[in-house]
Amino acid sequence: MNRSLNVEASTQDEADWEMRIDWVAAQSKRVFAGKPGYSGEWLCTPNPSLDGRTPLQAVATGDGFHAVQDILGRIERGMYA
Repeated sequence: MNRSLNVEASTQDEADWEMRIDWVAAQSKRVFAGKPGYSGEWLCTPNPSLDGRTPLQAVATGDGFHAVQDILGRIERGMYA
């Protein structure tokens, strides 16, 4: 792979990561709207469902992002302890 393709892939990976961070931040603020300030705390707290990673760490991968989406969906539906 030539250098320009590596740069393009790196740029795309960074854009994907930023999109995932933006989505998770906005969704967690919405899900935790009744607890001002809790969203940021939740995003930075290790979560057993994410193998001890924080949600912000987990979204670095596509699988981790989907796991965080699932957790937020369950919390929103009252199905997560």
